[in-house]
Amino acid sequence: SLENHLSGVQNQLSNFGDDRPVSFIAFSPGSDMCATGSWSAVVKLWRIPSCQLIHTLRGHTERVSGLAWHPQTNSTQSRSAANILSGGCDGVAKLWSLESTKAVGELKGHAGRLSRVAFHPSGRFAGTASFDTSWRLWDVETCKELLLQEGHTRALYAIAFHPDGALVATAGLQAI
Repeated sequence: SLENHLSGVQNQLSNFGDDRPVSFIAFSPGSDMCATGSWSAVVKLWRIPSCQLIHTLRGHTERVSGLAWHPQTNSTQSRSAANILSGGCDGVAKLWSLESTKAVGELKGHAGRLSRVAFHPSGRFAGTASFDTSWRLWDVETCKELLLQEGHTRALYAIAFHPDGALVATAGLQAI
């Protein structure tokens, strides 16, 4: 049973992530890093398994509502390029490198807070879902909006790309 399986799990290390509630967490490809976003509008990068703080990324003006890692982080993606995507309740998505605490790009255009963000499997594109009832597709290198997709009648809470990149799914309070 699941209960029996979980009874053997041990907590190896616990860490206090922020002064305010942590609102999102995502492990990097390869799981050697973890990113946390919080109500204090910061993203923190942690080394795994030591839970040593690597960077505190400041730039959002409202709560962090979503985080995503570039699919080639820890393989072919340069550490100085966009490796992390964060979305905030300020309606802005930010792109972060692993070498700086300054954002390397911003994705602006939504009229409402962002709920989730996602990298396309190719890493060339990013998707943002918003309470403004739309989702957008962005070029990661130029930070230009490529597609504005409307059609939902209520706030969006999720966005996900199919592993082959051919499809995107969004979900909100009324439907997928």
